[in-house]
Amino acid sequence: PTRSKNSPLPKGWAEVVNWTWGIQFPYTQRGCNRWAYKDGVFDLLVYLNDSAHNSGSDTKPRTEIRVFNAQMFFGLYAFTCYFRITCETYATNIFQLFDVNGFPYVQLRTYSRKLHIVYQLISPANICTQYHYMNFSYNGFTTRYSIYMDDSLIFNSDDPSLYGDEMYFKLGVYISSPYPSQRHEMFIKDLHILHE
Repeated sequence: PTRSKNSPLPKGWAEVVNWTWGIQFPYTQRGCNRWAYKDGVFDLLVYLNDSAHNSGSDTKPRTEIRVFNAQMFFGLYAFTCYFRITCETYATNIFQLFDVNGFPYVQLRTYSRKLHIVYQLISPANICTQYHYMNFSYNGFTTRYSIYMDDSLIFNSDDPSLYGDEMYFKLGVYISSPYPSQRHEMFIKDLHILHE
């Protein structure tokens, strides 16, 4: 969907109401130490020496919004938001799309203050200076999806493993490699799941 300056939602699109979200954060921390929601903005924070999100996990530290049960079946859908990362955030996953098998199908990452899909450079621009608009669009009839950053297409694919309410998203700071920084922080606002 195209952004509108006069409305929070694109013309002809409506909110999907049957989706849920939760926050994953280091289990040794209280939630208020690693994330906050104020004036419509999520503030997500994680440190390199933090624990995983639960005691039985050997994954790297993260503080992420996990969006699931969106029930994207037939029709056109879009997951949209604005995000900003701090300039000290380096080697971090900021968006992950998981398929029906629970594997990350797409990972947007930051290295040297630049946007990558996994290790492939997407844009040479410094992404830590302002908010950016992200739009993940999904066609439930064809299982084709596209990812736009600031209205520019950065990735698209057709894959039958991305379907319905079996796929889910994670948006936040998840420590990656190589050479991650000590402190990772991301701000997210205007988070919507839309249906046309």
